[in-house]
Amino acid sequence: MMIILLFTSNFFFQTEGLILREEFLYDAATLSGSKPTRKDSRPLELRQRFDELNLARLGLISIQERIPDDFNRWEIEFEIDGQPAKLACISHAEYGGVPHGLDNDVFSAIVDLFIEAGAPASGELVVTAHAILKRAGIDPNGRSYANLHQSLHRLRTAIYTAKEAWRDHDKRQWTSVTFAHLEQLGYSGEHENVGRGTVIRLELARQIVKSIRAKFLKPLDMGLLSRIERPLARALYRLLDARRYDPTQPDLPAVTLDVNLVDWARECKLNFTEAKRIRRALDPAHEELIANGYLVSAEYSGRGAAQMIGYVFGDGPSRGDALLGRVTKHGVGLPVARNLLRRLGVDVFEDRLAKAEHLLERGYKPNSKPGFLVDVLKDEGGKYPEPAEFSPPSVSKSRDEPERPLRSRDDRAEEEAERALREHERQLRESGTEAQVEYAMDRLTLMLGRHFDTRALAQVRHALEDGRVDPLVVAREAIKAVVENRAPHFVAELRRVIDAPPMLGAFAGKADDTPG
Repeated sequence: MMIILLFTSNFFFQTEGLILREEFLYDAATLSGSKPTRKDSRPLELRQRFDELNLARLGLISIQERIPDDFNRWEIEFEIDGQPAKLACISHAEYGGVPHGLDNDVFSAIVDLFIEAGAPASGELVVTAHAILKRAGIDPNGRSYANLHQSLHRLRTAIYTAKEAWRDHDKRQWTSVTFAHLEQLGYSGEHENVGRGTVIRLELARQIVKSIRAKFLKPLDMGLLSRIERPLARALYRLLDARRYDPTQPDLPAVTLDVNLVDWARECKLNFTEAKRIRRALDPAHEELIANGYLVSAEYSGRGAAQMIGYVFGDGPSRGDALLGRVTKHGVGLPVARNLLRRLGVDVFEDRLAKAEHLLERGYKPNSKPGFLVDVLKDEGGKYPEPAEFSPPSVSKSRDEPERPLRSRDDRAEEEAERALREHERQLRESGTEAQVEYAMDRLTLMLGRHFDTRALAQVRHALEDGRVDPLVVAREAIKAVVENRAPHFVAELRRVIDAPPMLGAFAGKADDTPG
């Protein structure tokens, strides 16, 4: 059975009326929960995750892991571009006060799943509870599902007011908005029994949806997040990383950041402002971020409420200096080079720079050398294919393998992704029916949830569980249907097959579907 893999340089592309997320179909490492590697032992990373920059900068969710029962509101005043701004939150004690702690991970997962599902203008996302927990990096178990239920209701009921503090990226201006993270929240089943099979229908706030669709986003370092153990440290990373970005120039992150200790506590939405308590709360997170290389240092200066924290980031001036030096020697301006390095990442930047230098060394004479370098760096593989004799620096040859004609990087990435997916399917086969069903339901609800009502999704789950259709075949066919713009036909066929005799139809398992 053919498996279709999709790679594109555009952040969004259009298909079947949906805007689908770049490279979302096969994030093999995420699907398997493991880290498939290339021959040079680097993780295979086929997609990038993002934070919406308003949410990240404003730090709407308290970084505290636990809060007092009466911490139901907060309000802070500050300046943006020299103008007064205000941010406030009012919540309910019933669900545990203001959003805090793991709510950061939960909503970050929801935003990522929403982008992956196509960032529809309606703001709707149909997803399983299992998928949210897995994407948030939370082990799915009984307690986790109960915590997820509480978290979702905090995100639904807490009301935020931002006065001249919300960036309208399209209009390039600060605006005032009132919203909750989630405008709608519904479950398949009883609210009190959110569990592995629960399907959740969400509707994100229209302000958040508009901002995401306007691409007012910042990248997340998923390698770093996967290494950080404490929710407080992960939340502080998101807030710090967002503060590095100037909303008017989001492509230029700062190298250092200086903040007043008490003001920073308010921005972290701590419910106390005593200097000693603030330091005790932040120090463990600082230590973890330093240990993982995100921060070089977090130094305190001054005394009492006048204390300052000076942050120095670990990816500052030293990162990529050699590459920037190489490209600027060819006449490319440093701001342009920095922007491209940030956007592409070190590995891709180095590979494309090496390709350009290889072509120049072989006698290519462009009209403008700087223009040529920039053109190659921006090229996604169509205009400047890799020369037959060129090997990108990021790809190491195995001495044990016989020489073969070099393939394009897209071909190699496609093959590696397919192998990783096949290995994941093999592991799922060994893990049993329950794991296979959850995988298939996660894929179906994420990509095609809008085509099913709650009853139909329950019927699909039942058919998967009792063996009438093969979960892994259904998952792969669903992905193909989205790519080939035939989602309605796929849904109709699946519903027809569910009513057919066992193991008859397009979605029954085939002998060659099981990886060897």
